[in-house]
Amino acid sequence: MTDLEFLKKIYNDFKEQDHERNKRQWFVSYFLNLTTYDDEVDEYFYNYCIPVIKLLIGRACCRRCHYPFEGGQFNFKWNIKDEKYIQYLTVCNLILGSIEWGTSIRTAWWDEPIVPILDIDVRDLEYLRRGGYIKLTTELMVDLINWVEE
Repeated sequence: MTDLEFLKKIYNDFKEQDHERNKRQWFVSYFLNLTTYDDEVDEYFYNYCIPVIKLLIGRACCRRCHYPFEGGQFNFKWNIKDEKYIQYLTVCNLILGSIEWGTSIRTAWWDEPIVPILDIDVRDLEYLRRGGYIKLTTELMVDLINWVEE
C-alpha cells in the first residue's frame, strides 16, 4: 500500500467516525498542524497556506531533482506592503516544523517532516506497522495537494 493509498484509507475511516469533519482540506491541514475545530476556518487556512506550500515544495524539488513539481505562480516582493510577502512569512511560521531554510527564511523549502497520523480508532496492520507516524515526503505532499484539488 502506498503512502497516499494509506492516507486515503485513514481519511475514509475517519469520515465514517466523524461526519462533521470530512473535507479533504481539513485532513491535509491536520498534518501541517493547522487546527481550529472550525471547518470553515480550516478550509480558509488550507487555501491561504497552499500557494506558499507549493512554492516551498517547488524549491525542495529543485534541490533534490527527483520529482517534478511546479511551485505555482506565487510571486511577491520582499516588502512589508506586499500582502503576499506577509502571507509567505505567516505561513512559514505556521508550519515551522515542516520546513528548512538554511541561513534565511526567504529561501525556505519543504523539509519532509515526520508527523503523527490521525489519532482515531484504526487498528489494522498497516497502521500498526507505521507506528502511528508518516513522513510527508515531497512526493506525498504533491500527491495530497493533487488529491485535494481533484
